[in-house]
Amino acid sequence: MARPKNETKPNAENEVAKTVDKPVVDETAELKAKLAAQEKQMAEMMAKMQEMMNAQMATPTSVIADNKQTRSIKFINLASGGLTLKGNRFYHMDKQFDSRMIPESEARAIVNNMPNTMVSGVVYIADADFVREVELDGAYAEMLSDEQVKSLLHKSAAEVCDIYRNASDTQKRIIVDMVSDRRLEGLPVDANIVVELGKLCGKDLMGIEPENE
Repeated sequence: MARPKNETKPNAENEVAKTVDKPVVDETAELKAKLAAQEKQMAEMMAKMQEMMNAQMATPTSVIADNKQTRSIKFINLASGGLTLKGNRFYHMDKQFDSRMIPESEARAIVNNMPNTMVSGVVYIADADFVREVELDGAYAEMLSDEQVKSLLHKSAAEVCDIYRNASDTQKRIIVDMVSDRRLEGLPVDANIVVELGKLCGKDLMGIEPENE
């Protein structure tokens, strides 16, 4: 008589062993590690960018500061005699066409202290950028420069008279003084200029004789 087959029961211990031996992956920890690494990279990039921006901003600022410290402005005396400018101290020029190089901070102080002198034409600032910065460019559009005044008596009587008519009151006096001074010093000057300019200003410039005679 045949014996019944022995049924093999599942080995519970083996199943548990298989389950325990299977590696468990902690996905949450791995994700956190990746995020931390990315955050570190971003922080390093931001720090480098900030460093570059600081370097770019620092260079122009220092250059501007250096320029302001070293920049000097040229003032030229157009008056027939001496001229003194007042900033935080005094700057004197002995004679016509003498010039002084004055530090920018002092030049601005002079402009603030002597606004009428600056637009009268008795002094000429030979720096177009500075003239614009201190808003004198409007007055300078009609003002005779030092070069124009220097060359004036080498022009024809008609040109001198035309320039005289369009000059400011102060520069008209400068032109007349230049002719008078040359007459007093016995220096040559075109007689036509003397006569015609005398008619315009109402003075007998031809009657001026050298002082040493």
